[in-house]
Amino acid sequence: MKMKRSQSAMEYLMTYGWAILILVVALSAFLMLGVFNYGSFTQKALPGTCSIFRPHGPGTSSLIQTQGVCTGLQPQYVAYLNGSQYLNLPVTPAYSTLTLSAWANLNSSDLANRQDILNTAGDFLNTQGGRLCFWVSGVNSAYVCSPAGISSGKWYMLTATYNGIAEGIYVNGTLVYSYYLSGTPTGAVESGNIGACYHYCGGIGYVDGYIANVQYYKTALSSNEIKSMYIDGIGGDPISLQNIVAWWPLNDNGNDYSGNNYNATEVAANAVQYTTNWQSGYSQT
Repeated sequence: MKMKRSQSAMEYLMTYGWAILILVVALSAFLMLGVFNYGSFTQKALPGTCSIFRPHGPGTSSLIQTQGVCTGLQPQYVAYLNGSQYLNLPVTPAYSTLTLSAWANLNSSDLANRQDILNTAGDFLNTQGGRLCFWVSGVNSAYVCSPAGISSGKWYMLTATYNGIAEGIYVNGTLVYSYYLSGTPTGAVESGNIGACYHYCGGIGYVDGYIANVQYYKTALSSNEIKSMYIDGIGGDPISLQNIVAWWPLNDNGNDYSGNNYNATEVAANAVQYTTNWQSGYSQT
């Protein structure tokens, strides 16, 4: 009887063993490809799903509110720049206090070089050598950088603030560097850019990688507000409607959804690519 049971077990393994092995290999492959990644099943926001409504027109804040579905859904698209593309911004106002923020995933081929995520009104946010750097126009010794810590192939929320007496640099909602200085930013009467320091610097600092959810505020957001932005994720809407100057989700276009009409335009010869294949290196907090 024992021999018959052993023989039956062996026959079972021989019959179904290969099928089980193939199933295990297939599941492993799907895991490596990210098929079971949380982001693969998360509902994606279509372009223009959420926007800010200013009933009294651009530049006003009375009765300002969001409209549409603004629940922090992940975007359907993000902007991909290949190291020669960028978006041109119109002239935006300069403020004595400010916050610049964006989500970015940079490629290793250009990580050591300067890459300008956002520059507007003479103030800019960039990376260099795995560090996040911030420049406040017209304030002495205003260019500061965080310690190294930014890697390639991974999404980060990169944020910098200036409150009139100090600059703060945040990575993924956490303050990683601060520098005390005082002064009033002078601003620049020129257009800015997303993805390059073109107008101010003679065409340098091109981004090689992905950018999404770019936000410009006329106030220095608090640490708690910046942390909340990170928790809301890559599709989060602005945290302070009264202080948002411009909001470029980069979800299939360069439109400004802040209601202030600071729409970004593409350089015709180097059109920015918008891709749905961006989830690698991103995890929802």
